Amino acid sequence: MADKELFETLKQAEKSKQILKATVKKRVFDEALQTSSSATTTTKKHVKVSPKDNVYMGNSDQPLGHCILNHSNDLKIKTYQDKYLLYLSLNMMIDISNISKNSQLKYFGDDISTEVKNTYKKDVPEFPDLNLIKFVNKLKKRFTLGDLNKIEEALDVYKARNKQEKYVKKIYQHIISMHVDRSHLFHKALRSKFSEADYRLKFWGVVFESYFYKSEYMLLWGDTLSTPSCQDSNLRFRADLRIVVMSDTDGATTDKISKKATPKKFFMNKLKSVLGTKCYLNNFLSTVPYIPSKEIKNAVFPIVQIMGLNVHVYTLRLVNKGLYVLQDFVSFSFPTNFESLRYGLANIMNGLSATETLLIELKRFYESYQSDGSDSMARVLRGSCEKKIPISSWVTEVVWSEEDSEEDLEEDLEEDLEEEEEEKDE
Repeated sequence: MADKELFETLKQAEKSKQILKATVKKRVFDEALQTSSSATTTTKKHVKVSPKDNVYMGNSDQPLGHCILNHSNDLKIKTYQDKYLLYLSLNMMIDISNISKNSQLKYFGDDISTEVKNTYKKDVPEFPDLNLIKFVNKLKKRFTLGDLNKIEEALDVYKARNKQEKYVKKIYQHIISMHVDRSHLFHKALRSKFSEADYRLKFWGVVFESYFYKSEYMLLWGDTLSTPSCQDSNLRFRADLRIVVMSDTDGATTDKISKKATPKKFFMNKLKSVLGTKCYLNNFLSTVPYIPSKEIKNAVFPIVQIMGLNVHVYTLRLVNKGLYVLQDFVSFSFPTNFESLRYGLANIMNGLSATETLLIELKRFYESYQSDGSDSMARVLRGSCEKKIPISSWVTEVVWSEEDSEEDLEEDLEEDLEEEEEEKDE
């Protein structure tokens, strides 16, 4: 009897698995049809990549672009990190956020990697401290649950002096109330049951929506498909969060959310966001044709990666013709206990403020360099024409394999369906 029941259970499990696979295949097919009308997809697996830079580093007798391509040719793909590094190199990117022994920088040797970092690493710009200092100072002191209750009560009656303080207060209330009333959500055993949607809804959604409240920002949550300009590059994977700053452009930052940091999730989600951001950066530069060539390297695009309760922000920029640099920018975590709450809340606000500084600067670029700001009458007298930057000579296309795109979309949809099934079972 027990054997028969076991057989029926296994039979039902296999049937469910086949249904899941069929559903995934249908969704992949449907989404491929949606993108086919706006983009012609071609495989990029054998695309010829040509360096455009003339940058020499260290003792190398080859330009940096050639060194990057040599790295892609020498790579043997065995791990998700290898795949991540392959596509970085094929897209003419240098990742200076990682200096571990298996990193891209280590391949170039100490002399080149040191010079690359010293030349291209960009410091975090000055940003406004938007914290409510009165409450931050209270949290810095050692406190008990009773003390935290009093801080929460004081926060409830605190009158915000402007709209910005109103939303900062909302973030404070959200985080502190979780420690007062819902501290069980921080227990490791319970968090292991959370889906990616749980982390978005329970923890980070309120924080990001409250911070980016202004009308010039629009947050698009929930696996939004890549925008038309990315579809033209054969990028059909999904972004869990896109922050749109200007309606005329695709967006300003991309985000992939994972419930925990596994090698696959870390490297593949980061790769998706980086390639999507390269696409957005290229498109952005095409909309500002009068940007001075010396300013191109200052168009810095943020990339947000959320893994559970941790947030890492990276930046991508075009530092030379055909040469992109990826670096770490800021990081912060959702406080899970009283000790991390002492400084964690202020760190979140500072990290978001620093990231917004980049978005504000991109908005300035967009408004400043869409048209020629020089004297048109003087230009007529001189007999000269408007000077546009030939952006196509600076950027390189996004390299991504159609096979990898379909495989990745299939994995995304399968994970979505598995989460839906888990929620039904619960």
